[in-house]
Amino acid sequence: MTRDKIDERGIVRGRHLPVPANVIRRLRTRMLVEIYAIFLIVQMFLVFASKEQPDVRVEMISTASILISAGASALVNALLLIASDRLASPLYRYLAGESSDHRHPISKLRKGVLLLPARQSMIFAVPWVGMMITTAVITPLYMSNVEVPILAVLANAFAGLAVVAVVRMRVEALWQPFVPIFFDKDIDPTKIASARRFTLGRRFMRTYMFASVFPLAILTVSIINSTRVDPISATQVRMLTISAVVVGAILGAIGIFALSKSTLQQVHKLQVASQQVAAGNLDIRITVDRADELGDLAVAFDEMVDGLRTRDRIADLFERQVGADVARYSLGGNAELGGTRKEITAMFVDLAGFTTITEEHTPEDVVALLNRVFGAVVGVVTDHGGSVNKFEGDAALAVFGAPAPLPEHRHCAVLAGAEIQEAFNVMGIEFGVGIATGSVVAGNVGSEFRYEYTVIGDAVNLAARLEEHTRHVPSDVLVAGSTVDGLSSEQIRDIELKSIGMVEIRGKRHPIEAFALN
Repeated sequence: MTRDKIDERGIVRGRHLPVPANVIRRLRTRMLVEIYAIFLIVQMFLVFASKEQPDVRVEMISTASILISAGASALVNALLLIASDRLASPLYRYLAGESSDHRHPISKLRKGVLLLPARQSMIFAVPWVGMMITTAVITPLYMSNVEVPILAVLANAFAGLAVVAVVRMRVEALWQPFVPIFFDKDIDPTKIASARRFTLGRRFMRTYMFASVFPLAILTVSIINSTRVDPISATQVRMLTISAVVVGAILGAIGIFALSKSTLQQVHKLQVASQQVAAGNLDIRITVDRADELGDLAVAFDEMVDGLRTRDRIADLFERQVGADVARYSLGGNAELGGTRKEITAMFVDLAGFTTITEEHTPEDVVALLNRVFGAVVGVVTDHGGSVNKFEGDAALAVFGAPAPLPEHRHCAVLAGAEIQEAFNVMGIEFGVGIATGSVVAGNVGSEFRYEYTVIGDAVNLAARLEEHTRHVPSDVLVAGSTVDGLSSEQIRDIELKSIGMVEIRGKRHPIEAFALN
């Protein structure tokens, strides 16, 4: 079963299940301990803020009532932790390698892992609602001032909102590395429509609220509550202010740390991925582990890289289809029909006895032979600065000097012909090569819906006719005088070109001088 592999620190490395048991155990423990710690911090702040109330009827508070309240609080806290753990149990089981079933299909688990922070925070909102109701009913029994319960309810409301916000943020931070395990490359968290999206703006506002607004609100309520009957002392104000600052600092630190860590982690991943793409690595993908704007950005980044990868694949296939020089020419904006005058050297290569070869061999064997022959031709032509313009059955047309300029196109073509001759002799293949130079039109020929880059001119036809004429002379490579005229005497000597005189070429009105390559 493939999912994202998680290392000892809970960081996604690749997609494999099950997740190690110690990683799940650590996640489960942190969930219970951290959430309960947040709950207790706010509870202790409320107790501290209310212990100096001057209007409390102390005689009404018995030891039994204190014990009952403590026991009830412990029971409620235990039930909260049990409910919290049971809510996440299907997700723990899936991480442990258990397959999803009809009660917990993968679609439900995906939705569940995204909604877990909100659901966990709602669980811990329940006791605060209960405390608000209890405060409204019971506080009048201990307070002579009827306005006090209203202020106490407000204090509990602000505290409850702070707990809900911090719990949601911590659960989200703890589970974020595990979210990608529930998804694959075809579906990511941003595509779960039913999952509530908690935008970055809301996250920042939430952090601001529980780091400053809620503690200050509780402090204000407590001071107002304390001055209802007697003036509050400077010591009480000082202690209440210190407690509000401490709790606000703790909650703010938790919130800011969680928010900055989750945000910067995603930004860092985008930064590293962007650097990789800039360096040419298009195989990289960003693990989408959230359903907010940063998740959308990660999805958009992956789609962009997919587009770049597709573009490169198309460009590579295009280059293989038409050749690197022609591909660069076409992609450079030369997409119109027609062309330009150029002086080039054309080389025509053809196998001898191809009809007999196709008759005596299977089509698969013939294709294998052609691929071997043309592979050698393409390699040699490319090495000498030319490009293979087209394959025609068992023949190939190579061009030197178009579309990319090549000052020494004559010399390069003749050297390529000599190397092809040597390679084919080693392979034991009968062949013919014709080389000619002249002015041609190089450009796109066809229609606006389907065209190809080619060269049109007498030099191309002459090269093909010279290749035919190799059947009637003892040389496999014939070079037109138009090509040799542009070579130096030293080049002619090094290549060992020898004139065979004036020859009649089919289709030509006048004989031409041809040279044989020894």
